[in-house]
Amino acid sequence: MKKLIIFFVVVTLLMGCGGEKDQQARQSLDGLSWEEVRAQARGQTVNMMMWQGDPSINAYMNQYVVPSLKEQFGITLNISGGQGSAIVNTLMNEMQAGKAESELDLMWINGETFFQLSEIIALYGPFVDQLPNAQYINFDNPFIHTDFQQKV
Repeated sequence: MKKLIIFFVVVTLLMGCGGEKDQQARQSLDGLSWEEVRAQARGQTVNMMMWQGDPSINAYMNQYVVPSLKEQFGITLNISGGQGSAIVNTLMNEMQAGKAESELDLMWINGETFFQLSEIIALYGPFVDQLPNAQYINFDNPFIHTDFQQKV
């Protein structure tokens, strides 16, 4: 789980929300080893938006993930509150304004929001096959490949 979270954080450091920046991010990840990806992430700051309605999840993110990223990988994680519509609206507004970089580097989203962001081409990917633990993911499992009746 820790490597999965770290990969998502690292990948978002190297991506924008679509367009030319997304293509550059894809090229910058091509052929890199996991160690090289981690090295590029060191010293970076990641801005993450997520629903903050569960005290247990909030505590996990703030008391474990944030300090672990800083201590182990030199990554500063800033978490702000927001969910589905706020994330979609933020990215749509940024794309319409022609911003080269988003204020959001990482989003914790559900399948419905994933589908909406996919429709406006505001996501980086696919990249899951580059995860160090991808070999352990059963992509045929409906609990893995489907969320809110949307293929992820």
